[in-house]
Formats: sequence, structure tokens, C-alpha cells
Amino acid sequence: MEDAEQEDRDSLILPAEEVRAMLIKWELILSKFEKRRLQETVQQWFSRIHKSSDIIPIYEKVIYGKETASSEELQLMRKWIHENVRKSL
Repeated sequence: MEDAEQEDRDSLILPAEEVRAMLIKWELILSKFEKRRLQETVQQWFSRIHKSSDIIPIYEKVIYGKETASSEELQLMRKWIHENVRKSL
């Protein structure tokens, strides 16, 4: 890992909302070309890197609906992240 990437990871302040924090942590392990681009929506990003959109409704509920994720939704997020960490490594 490059020093700059490690420094970014060490100084990262994660949001309090667990759904957002999980997605940010997952993005950190992605290659440079898979990371989300500046003006890219989550839908565009997942489409570009060929990831399933299963968790997008949960993400949007939390981000745009200002709601909290249920325990079932958090479990689905954890499962999706776990499965996609293995595919990204």
C-alpha cells in the first residue's frame, strides 16, 4: 500500500451513520479505478464497476430519507460488503 493511501485511511473520519461508514470502508479497499468518482451517483458507480444494486435502496433511505436502517437492513449491508470484499481482493 502506498504511504499516501495509508495516511488517508488513518486520518479518515467516518460518519456516525453505519450504512455510510460501511460503504466508505469498503471503498477504501477498492482499486483506484473502482473508487467512486467525484460527480458519480451510487447507481452510476455500482453500474460502472459491475456490482449488484441490492444495497442502494438502504443507502438512499439513510442518505436522502434521513431515516435509520433496520437491523435486517444492516445485516444485508454487512453480507453484501463481506461478499464484495472477497470479490475485490
